[in-house]
Amino acid sequence: MKQKLLHKTLRFYLWYAVIVLLVFAPLFYFVTKRLYLEDADEVLLLHKKEFYQNELHRIRISEIPIWNRISRDVKIEKPTPGLEKVEIKDAFYYDTLDSENEPYRVLICPIEIEQKPFTLLARMSMVESEDLIESIAWVFLALLVAMLSGLYGITRLLSIRLWRPFYEILNRMENYEVDKQENVPTFNNQVDEFERLNEAVENLIQKNTAIFNSQKEFIENASHELQTPLAVFQGKLENLIQQPDMSEKQAGILSEMNDSLSRISHLNKNLLMLSRLENQAFPEKEIVDIHEMVRRQTGFFKEQAAARNIALAVQPDLYLRASGNKFLAETIVSNLFLNAVKHTPSGGKIYIQTGENVILFSNSASQGAIRDEKLFERFSKINPSASGSGLGLAIVKKAAERSDWEVSYQFLQNQHIFSLKV
Repeated sequence: MKQKLLHKTLRFYLWYAVIVLLVFAPLFYFVTKRLYLEDADEVLLLHKKEFYQNELHRIRISEIPIWNRISRDVKIEKPTPGLEKVEIKDAFYYDTLDSENEPYRVLICPIEIEQKPFTLLARMSMVESEDLIESIAWVFLALLVAMLSGLYGITRLLSIRLWRPFYEILNRMENYEVDKQENVPTFNNQVDEFERLNEAVENLIQKNTAIFNSQKEFIENASHELQTPLAVFQGKLENLIQQPDMSEKQAGILSEMNDSLSRISHLNKNLLMLSRLENQAFPEKEIVDIHEMVRRQTGFFKEQAAARNIALAVQPDLYLRASGNKFLAETIVSNLFLNAVKHTPSGGKIYIQTGENVILFSNSASQGAIRDEKLFERFSKINPSASGSGLGLAIVKKAAERSDWEVSYQFLQNQHIFSLKV
């Protein structure tokens, strides 16, 4: 599944934030706890030092019980076997005030009172330290989450703002059509890379537009220039064919030449027509009576269909009007008629009918559905041996676009159906 570049970038930030939280939150807790333990150990050692300096030299064995009752956290106990030096450890003691065992940090060391061994026990409650450490940890966690969330949000907003010129350039390229003579908007931005990209796109569009216009102008000019000599050539061939001293073989050759010349002339006219369509040479629109156009052309194409043993039927009361260019509408109807006649097998049927804002040209199929994705492209032939130029449906498609109509193809019940929505 493809993702946007911004989402991919933010996903790495999110993973980084999760890793930071999982690693540094526990680490902060244990480091803080360790620091507090070191501080507690220093306090216990200070109690030991004070006891040595102020109490040890004057206390008597008989005073030990009184001392232990008065002092809560520094006590003198019986000697601990094996204790030779100061030890600090964790331990639990029963707290009579809270009626439960509480954690303590305990210092024990050997002492002598009146030359007899005893053990000095100094302890420090860790209950408040645990609460303090947890509070500090939660505050740190909240600050860390707030900082990472803020960083994520700022990065997202900043990235959207920084990448906006890129998406504007991308949108410009996606909407640009070389055959439409429209002013393409340009964008000014302060990012050097995007400015270079914008300039590169601008140069590319200008070059493609210039090449397209040059090709279109060449086709149009060439078609105009070729039309006159082709007409003269065809007229002279027809005169030669009609000469009385022409042999049958010569007449056959000239007839084939005349047919080929007719095809070239027809191709030239179609190319000129496409060039004019791409140049938007038919801007004027009016209410077009498609019913009348079909009626006028039905007679001619019925004769063409009858010559090939094809039945052509038109739905009665075919009334359909739409806004469009009259010449383009005539061209579309004529080409759809011609396409149906050409591609209907002998003994087949052609049926023309209308629906709501649509006219359908249906004809019998000799084979299955047409699966050629380039059906409406110029010089595209489903059957390479066909005599046509492959421009008829391309002209239909382009003329429909210029009229804001839509032409489409489907295959139903062994019939090719071309629909024109107006």
